[in-house]
Amino acid sequence: MGQDVEGARKAMEQSMLDVKLQETGERERLKEYITSQLNESGWREELKKQCVQFIQDKGVEKVSLEQVKESGSFFLRNIDSQDG
Repeated sequence: MGQDVEGARKAMEQSMLDVKLQETGERERLKEYITSQLNESGWREELKKQCVQFIQDKGVEKVSLEQVKESGSFFLRNIDSQDG
């Protein structure tokens, strides 16, 4: 029962935060900031390199789009641990 209450509380807080961010225009500013930071970091190019390398390693005829997506997702989840 406690988990349900906690989950509901978190959902309500998230909803209230979303509304406030939308009302103040801060949501759009945050999106622009995050996008610029990601672009400056070169993450897109790194992800592209990782995907190309994965395809070359496996062989273009032997790899599925789903495998490339999984490989890319793994790379993105582990970016922080590679930087630190």
